Amino acid sequence: MVSYTLHTTFSFCTWTSEIRP
Repeated sequence: MVSYTLHTTFSFCTWTSEIRP
């Protein structure tokens, strides 16, 4: 469960950084 949450958080951060200019 913790691993899934960490992976989701990391993916979200990566996605956010990618869409930023």
